[in-house]
Amino acid sequence: MTRALPLWLLCSGCVLTAKDVGEYGPEFGPESSGDSSTGATSEPIELPMTGSTSEATTGETGETGETGETGETGETGETGDAIVCPDEDTPFFGYASVESAADALALAGYTRVTDNLGIKGFGEYSLAPLKCLKKVDGQIFIGNSDLVSLHGLEGLEEVTGELEIGYNTGLADLGGLENIKTVGYLNIYENPGLVSLAGLEGLATVVGDVGINRNLNLVDLSGLSGLTHVGSLAFQFNQSLTTLAGLENLESVTGAVGLSWNPSLPNCVALAFIAGIDVVGGDGCAKENLADMCADDCP
Repeated sequence: MTRALPLWLLCSGCVLTAKDVGEYGPEFGPESSGDSSTGATSEPIELPMTGSTSEATTGETGETGETGETGETGETGETGDAIVCPDEDTPFFGYASVESAADALALAGYTRVTDNLGIKGFGEYSLAPLKCLKKVDGQIFIGNSDLVSLHGLEGLEEVTGELEIGYNTGLADLGGLENIKTVGYLNIYENPGLVSLAGLEGLATVVGDVGINRNLNLVDLSGLSGLTHVGSLAFQFNQSLTTLAGLENLESVTGAVGLSWNPSLPNCVALAFIAGIDVVGGDGCAKENLADMCADDCP
């Protein structure tokens, strides 16, 4: 079952606002950082001086620190390397909000979030502590203007709701999401530094709609090469997009298709793409793209 395509996809002469293609994201409920037995700032044990190679079990940089921030055998160091992921389903119940390194550490070891997950806020932090996460039962919203990498999410395979990626000025690609296979909806918008959708190659199923809108420097769609069937499809206001290469494996769309207001995309290319797929439950629309010999066509 797919969501009805918004009327603005097919309206003539419409001018979209950021609100049309997705707000900053919902409130994700109360903070979830909580108390954690694996935090990165445990109190050191005071020991008598025994020379220059102290055996303190919580040394900040000691090689044998049990929870040291950079210790080689640290249990939950910021890189997440020493976090041992459980074999069994280990859910975090409720909303989860990650806005800092401490919030990320609070989710270390969980394999599933039973509600929405928000990765947002300001300031750069590592997502490595989320390495065990395999599934989110709700929506994921990723919106942090200082985030430069999604590495740490390589374990994620399924998002039941919407995968929403918006307002990330530092992301150049989506590396870190390579193992996502299924999402409910895909919405990528207002990411001015995003050049490529590389990182989504494993995505095979989008149950609902796909919207790729207002990404100023996006030129490479090859990350969507695994898609064969989606709900509705919209590519709009992507100023640098010149080609739809990467969508060759898409066979059918159960809703409508809107390829409009992409000033560098030849209108003939947009219309040829629509003609080459099976648009089952709606119409195909291409208009206000790069002017060429092909006239706008919106039923």
